[in-house]
Order: sequence, then C-alpha cells, then structure tokens
Amino acid sequence: MAKKSKTPKIVKKAQRSLRNFGLTSENAKVLGTCGAGLALFGVITTLVDETAKYTSSSDEQYKSFTRQFYGTSLGKTAGAVASLAAIAFMQDMAIEQKYLKRGAKRKARSAAVGFVGASLLSRLPANQLGQRFNYLASGSLTAAVNPTGNDAMMLNQANV
Repeated sequence: MAKKSKTPKIVKKAQRSLRNFGLTSENAKVLGTCGAGLALFGVITTLVDETAKYTSSSDEQYKSFTRQFYGTSLGKTAGAVASLAAIAFMQDMAIEQKYLKRGAKRKARSAAVGFVGASLLSRLPANQLGQRFNYLASGSLTAAVNPTGNDAMMLNQANV
C-alpha cells in the first residue's frame, strides 16, 4: 500500500501567506500579461529607434530625434500611453485566448495604469516630480515633501 503524500505544513503556511499578500494565480496571470505588454512595447520601441538610426542622414539628426522622443515630457508621456496600449493589447489577447478571465480585465487595467503611472511619475521633471517620486520610493516622505531639505541631501549623497 502506497502512502498518501501530505502537503507539509510549511508549504501550506507559505501558500496561505502568499494569498494574504494577494499573490494568487489570477494576479500572477495579470502581472504576466503586463510583462508581456511591456516586452511588446520594448520590441516596438527598439524597432522605431533602429529605424530612425538607419534612416537619419547624420548623427545630429538622430540625436535630435532621440532628445524629442525620450527627453521631453511630451515624449515620455507618449511613451507611457504607448506602453499602456501595448499592455491593453496583450491583456485583450489573453482574454480572447481564455488565459485570463473576462472578469479580471478591470484588475489587469488597474495594474497596468499603476505600473505605467509610477514609471511616468518617476521620469517627469516638472516641479521636481520625478525626484520627489524617487524619494518617496526610497521610503523618505520628508525628502519627497521637501526635496531641498536635509533628508534629501543625505539620500543624494548616499546615491552618489
């Protein structure tokens, strides 16, 4: 007679704690579709960049394009919108292929907007928004509120 294999208590406890943090299989699929959308965005952005590099007549023309595309607030915002579109496309594909439930669409879009929004906020120079967001991500609320204060200077010195 073969013995039944029981799931060890430590595995059950780990599964329970993962569920408590919201790490379910559905959430993993949502994050997977976000990652696939970002990969698609990366491929498209690389293709656009390489095409611009190949078709530009000089290095200065290519540098001007990259400054406009990557360096301005409008370019960063357009990139964020394009990455949201790529993520939405991949999520729609996942729903169509029945990999992701139709009811998870709102959760998936919320995750995409949260990720892309945080990424965009950390890159915008207006009103030191990017710097403030980085301080907040570092865990220093006082440096985020006052980016010229002592806490901000200590974080800047630590990151050098």
